[in-house]
Amino acid sequence: MRTEPLMDVSTADGVTHRLWTIEEPAALDVIAADLLPRRAVIADGHHRYATYRQYQAERHTAGDGDGPWDYGLTFLVDATVSGPQVHPIHRAVRGLTLADAVARAEQFFTVRPLTTGGGTAGALAGLLDDLAKAGLDGHAFVIADGSAAYLLTLPTADLLGRALPADRSAAFRGLDVTVAHLALISDVWGLEDTVGVVDYHHDAPAAVAAAQAHGGVALLLNPTPVTDVIAVAGAAERMPRKSTLFTPKPRTGLVMRPLD
Repeated sequence: MRTEPLMDVSTADGVTHRLWTIEEPAALDVIAADLLPRRAVIADGHHRYATYRQYQAERHTAGDGDGPWDYGLTFLVDATVSGPQVHPIHRAVRGLTLADAVARAEQFFTVRPLTTGGGTAGALAGLLDDLAKAGLDGHAFVIADGSAAYLLTLPTADLLGRALPADRSAAFRGLDVTVAHLALISDVWGLEDTVGVVDYHHDAPAAVAAAQAHGGVALLLNPTPVTDVIAVAGAAERMPRKSTLFTPKPRTGLVMRPLD
């Protein structure tokens, strides 16, 4: 851009955000023509986009015609220039102790105790390192409560066969988050997969702290590979909720859309 930005601000994390508005019809036509033949993958916000579409359909069905419900905010990233980075979203599961979680999991997973419980930053880093290494060979999860931790790998074929929906794509069934929720949380642990039973945290320390506060367990996951997200999109399916945390993204509140 050769003009001055509308906004130029550095946030507390040291990232500088610059925003420009593009209003010239000729420039907008060039951008639209360039984007038209391209394919975009929704990396984050699958369910928000579905809500956009549902609300739009409701307004059209009600006879409201064209309106602001025909538009939604998006943040496009050129993956060839600034490829997205994906981070995990961990879970804190209430309703069972670590001992109970391990006892039930041992029937369907290979369970190995880890040398640290994840009660400190260094210990958590070690758990995540063990998790990353195990994830190279298949599904892997760490469950911890701050005093002890266990690695779960190799879910049985019988468990996956009964817990994963046969009508969904292989890409969807192969996601760690799918196995975590449908096989481990719902089937093996017998818990209701709802907010208040399963809480979501963007960092491992917060998940472990929540588990300690509520007498539950932290369920730590590996990041979902970008290729897996693309595969699910290619199968015309939505990712499970809270399965990816993508960066870069603009700072919350910098871009607002008036509701009127």
